[in-house]
Amino acid sequence: SAFAVPFLFLYIAARGSLDLQGVVLIGSFSVTAYSLEYANQAYDFTEDLAAGVATPAVRLGLRRSLRLAFGMCAVSLPLLAFSLAYLALSRPAVPLALGEGGRWLFALGAVGAVAAGYFLPLRGLARISREAKAADSDSRELVATVHRECNYSLWQASGVTGLAGFALVLSS
Repeated sequence: SAFAVPFLFLYIAARGSLDLQGVVLIGSFSVTAYSLEYANQAYDFTEDLAAGVATPAVRLGLRRSLRLAFGMCAVSLPLLAFSLAYLALSRPAVPLALGEGGRWLFALGAVGAVAAGYFLPLRGLARISREAKAADSDSRELVATVHRECNYSLWQASGVTGLAGFALVLSS
């Protein structure tokens, strides 16, 4: 809800109602953000397990939780890029200003902005997921990899910065 509710409120305030485009955009952004949160929760796996705190990493197991985080991100990021481009191109002024050929360039720009913004978290998640796949258990080495690779605040800031950059280009 921390990812979806503020975005939902802003979307409805800006567009006047919630439509399918908004559901896909907000949903894909929220799933992407929560996939990064899964890795962040895995950061405290050892302590949470010892304290009996039932985070997803504790309930699902560290390896499964980390692979799920990467899978969620791998599905939601392309949806986020697609929905961002689709929403932007649905504004009448954008296709008019770009022309027919410019639409593809604009869509590629949206994909590029999402990819650039989420490069750091995706790289970290991929490294952690690769280690989780190779590990035969929820080992200390896997926890050490999570500690080495996971920088949750940088990951979230990086992704949002890419989206904000695209929004600034769109608004000019």
